[in-house]
Amino acid sequence: MYILLSALKPSPVISLEEPDDCTRFHLDLHALGEAEARLALERADVGWLDDENAAWITIAPLRRWAQGRVSADWPERFEKMLRYAEHKGWLSQDRTMIKGHCEW
Repeated sequence: MYILLSALKPSPVISLEEPDDCTRFHLDLHALGEAEARLALERADVGWLDDENAAWITIAPLRRWAQGRVSADWPERFEKMLRYAEHKGWLSQDRTMIKGHCEW
């Protein structure tokens, strides 16, 4: 799964793509500069960009956006992805955000 952040007028659009794929996670940015991407994530209240070309995305919206679009075993596979992310240091201490690299 990945977050797609696309430059559309009057404001960027954020969507969850390939939600059933719990083997990868990143942020894909199209036609946006860093400042625009930061602002879009903050305005949507779904995350923020760090200084290492990575995004921290709130997990709750991922669950909402996936509803009705994934297979029945998705919750278990998603939790497995979160445990792997935690092991790698890609999960916030309070387990509310997951880190993903940015593809510009």
